[in-house]
Amino acid sequence: MQVDLKAKAEEYKQKLSELQTKKSEVERQLIILEEQYNQYKDKIEQAFNTSDPEELQKIAAQYLVDIQTLEGQLNGGS
Repeated sequence: MQVDLKAKAEEYKQKLSELQTKKSEVERQLIILEEQYNQYKDKIEQAFNTSDPEELQKIAAQYLVDIQTLEGQLNGGS
């Protein structure tokens, strides 16, 4: 009985150690992803003077209109 308890305790310690290692790796990845997100957000703000999703949607919609207009001019001019 004593051996079983020691074996179980060791098994749990090993599992805890594995989980702590995984947790540390996930936390490290989260920090990296947050930094990447902040860099992308900064680039978007520099390019479009906003990072608001609704404003970016309006900008994208206007770009689509401009592209369609230019395509129409190209197709009409051929």
